[in-house]
Amino acid sequence: MTYIYISTQEALDSLATTLTQEKPHNLSVDTEFVRKTTYWPKVCLVQLCFSGQTYIIDALSTIDLTPLKPCFDDKSVRKIFHSGRQDVEIFYRLWGTIPQNIADTQILGMVTGFGESVSYEKLCDAILRKKLDKSQQHTDWCKRPLSQRQLDYAADDVIDLEKVYEKLVKRAGKKTAYIEEELQWLASEETYRCDTETAWEKVRVRGPKKPLFWGRLKSLAAAREEVAIQTNTARGHVLKDDILIQLADMKEASLKQIKDSGIQSTSLAEKLSAAFDAGIPFEKEKPNKLNKAQDQLIDLIKVFLKATADDLHIAPKLFGTKCQITDFVLNPSTSPFLKGWRADLFGQTAKNLIEGKAALVFDPSKNGIITHEIDQS
Repeated sequence: MTYIYISTQEALDSLATTLTQEKPHNLSVDTEFVRKTTYWPKVCLVQLCFSGQTYIIDALSTIDLTPLKPCFDDKSVRKIFHSGRQDVEIFYRLWGTIPQNIADTQILGMVTGFGESVSYEKLCDAILRKKLDKSQQHTDWCKRPLSQRQLDYAADDVIDLEKVYEKLVKRAGKKTAYIEEELQWLASEETYRCDTETAWEKVRVRGPKKPLFWGRLKSLAAAREEVAIQTNTARGHVLKDDILIQLADMKEASLKQIKDSGIQSTSLAEKLSAAFDAGIPFEKEKPNKLNKAQDQLIDLIKVFLKATADDLHIAPKLFGTKCQITDFVLNPSTSPFLKGWRADLFGQTAKNLIEGKAALVFDPSKNGIITHEIDQS
């Protein structure tokens, strides 16, 4: 295995110049980072591969990665990731822009029979018959110097990424159109922006609670999120969820009571005290109660969705979520199932099922579920 290890700004600048001049059609990209105690991922390595050459950039060696930005902004250069959500976030946090012309082999796996979250290891094994050494998957990427096995592991993540991508594209054919929404989500700035007002939704609460509890929890969670962002500290290190819930459940929360709950920082305690007082009661939205017929229709559409996805060798997630199925049953006319490729492959027949114009039957000759039109005469 050959690769070039870059640990100086001069070497990175030279690589950036090469990228700008050569303008490769495809650029394979991966990162190694840690995110245990910080709010934002701390990038340790950036791995790039193009024109048959692999580079490992030591991002901790006081290297400014900005010279790479023009290439990542260049729409003529396709940036290939695998499960690139956190990688893209790293570059967005560094430069304030999303890399242009993104491809993702995990997303491509969704239309080529590999399910929703296929690993790169599995793709390499299935497509290239290559076994990857994943023993360094949970290594400490902040540690220096890096071992040979660590560097080999990092390089392995991009060396064959372009080959995997090209074979998946060939296998997907016209089905690449089905993943457009997933790629749009990956390339949207909204995906990486922080919303403190919805931070409370990430907190798991057991049992029924009163409106005032939810109001206080929303306010307290927003305050915690703001502190986490400002200090670049993992939200659980600012304040654990169980203490947040305990505070929201209190009848009163003076500054002393908040400090007595285990919060040492006076500034944090003051912020939480103000948030507690600012909590406005509200009812947590409850799921719509469905009648027996609607429940049965939802189950029917789920079966049809899975059967259709299996028949097409694509991930069911691409058609829609459980909530979207429920919305479809309650109000088909506004559903995304009746738009674009979904309508042709799934939506129109699903609508016929709801309206009693079609039925699902098991066909022994095909060993699968098929639809059967019902004579309306």
